[in-house]
Amino acid sequence: MWAAHAMTLVIHGPAILGATLFVSPLGAMSVGTAMLVTTATRLQGLVREERRPRWVTLLLDEPILLHWCACWLAAVVFFPLLLIALLFTGAIGLYHAPPGRALAGAGAASYAIALIVAAYGTWLRRRRVHVVHLDIPIVGLPAELDGYRIAQISDLHIGNHDTKARGLEWAARVNRLEPDLVAVTGDLVTTGTRFYQDVADVLGALDAKDGVFVSMGNHDQWNPDELTRLIELRGPRVLRNAWQSVRRGPAELVVAGIDDRMSGKDDLDLTLRARPGRAPTVLLSHFPDFFEEAARRRVDLVLSGQPCELVEPRAPSAARPPHPRRQPPLRERRARHDRTPVPAGRGAGDRGAGASAGVRRGSGRVDSIRL
Repeated sequence: MWAAHAMTLVIHGPAILGATLFVSPLGAMSVGTAMLVTTATRLQGLVREERRPRWVTLLLDEPILLHWCACWLAAVVFFPLLLIALLFTGAIGLYHAPPGRALAGAGAASYAIALIVAAYGTWLRRRRVHVVHLDIPIVGLPAELDGYRIAQISDLHIGNHDTKARGLEWAARVNRLEPDLVAVTGDLVTTGTRFYQDVADVLGALDAKDGVFVSMGNHDQWNPDELTRLIELRGPRVLRNAWQSVRRGPAELVVAGIDDRMSGKDDLDLTLRARPGRAPTVLLSHFPDFFEEAARRRVDLVLSGQPCELVEPRAPSAARPPHPRRQPPLRERRARHDRTPVPAGRGAGDRGAGASAGVRRGSGRVDSIRL
């Protein structure tokens, strides 16, 4: 946590510099210090997130985290913006301000731009949920499974920011797809154990003909046994280095789930042990790190989170998706190794404090995958 606090201190630099355009340097340092302490205190609270009144989340926590996200982005764009401004104004002969004024201007501009982007990501983009339809060809798929539909949802991060009520809306959106199977690929809560009951209720609201299957993420490791118990009381099956088969007539489909990699609980050998040799296999993995090894073990489809969106797969397409290490745009992030595709997406929820370029990962997506 100290590393996070140190980085929080560093990234406040552009905002503090920008504030000197409007107040004295001492005043800017005072405001910056107050914001730093407030932000660091809230980040510390995320280590074990407690329930907070909704008004506190909306009126205090979200603005603080929006500011934190903006500081990160401002720190990234500050020096390029300063260089561009110096080159442009110098080229046309308009710049005569002292260096300190240039630094302050770059700081104010970078923070203002970052604040707009972070506000869009926090209050607008993260609240949208859309369905992405993917056609995934599986070599040798039995005719009885042709057109089989899997709805994938990941990274719910249920907590103070993305509440049980919002999670139930996502579940209803998934259910309207009428999938054959629902896959949930980890990071069910933000941190701590206070929202285990809530996320269990959300997952229990999901409905599919052949069931709901869940794999664990790194945010789910505070008490994974208790979380598993609560979820399975509501019907879904949590796969922790385990598999289960579903049948359509004589055809069989293996659904496997690998445990969390970051806590060292993953075991692909155990996950795939004794599975039916000729049955197509779908592997749920919060992290996509197992893709290459899974492909060598003749896993037919890997569904990963980190980050993911709500996804429903559909009918086969001949397109060859790019390799995941090339990091294509999230909407197109799929990979193929011989016969094994890997869809991945953004995620439904957000971590409360997590952001990429100031935009939280909660630009919700459901992937609808048809085999």
